[in-house]
Amino acid sequence: MIEQKSLDNQIIKSRILYYDFLANLFLYELLEQKQEVLVKQVELLGQYPLDEINENDFKNMHAKLMGDFGLIVAQYTKIFSLPFSLDGKSCVSLYLSHYKEGCNGGESLVQVKRSLKENSFYLNKNFSKENEDHLGILCLFMKQLLQDDKIIEANKVYQEYIFPMKEPIISGMRQFEECDFYLNVANIFEVFCILEDSICGLI
Repeated sequence: MIEQKSLDNQIIKSRILYYDFLANLFLYELLEQKQEVLVKQVELLGQYPLDEINENDFKNMHAKLMGDFGLIVAQYTKIFSLPFSLDGKSCVSLYLSHYKEGCNGGESLVQVKRSLKENSFYLNKNFSKENEDHLGILCLFMKQLLQDDKIIEANKVYQEYIFPMKEPIISGMRQFEECDFYLNVANIFEVFCILEDSICGLI
């Protein structure tokens, strides 16, 4: 019984670290500020990857983080911010309502705002102007829920808000083959979501 409780605690700690890590990668305001934090997170997570197939992803990310960080920010902008690119690729939306309603700010946003309010999560609009159904914001929300030991609530947030958009976001990132840093992110995010699918009873 004690061993199972210890294992459960380790899983929760791992989920918290990964959600913080992903928030730093998917939320522009954090990405700009978190180069040193990302280096430390990649070094730590790279020692204990969720799957051995991600070992090279962490190594490649570490090398790029130690280089020109501006190139990583430029990749983020190209994939997630520009309305279109010169090669005709559409940017990848990070908003749940885009995938569920086909437009930003739909009913999904209303539902997410309700969930945040019910769990006392307040988005500082001076920090980020993103809508609450943005993947980066949802990762921060998941982090807080897990830290507050609200496991059932966290699993519900993943099931209802992150699960529906994980595949199109991952496949969208992979269209930008020249953005090698975020190809590594896509691989890691995919493996992490497989774990989350299992934990949340989706597979």
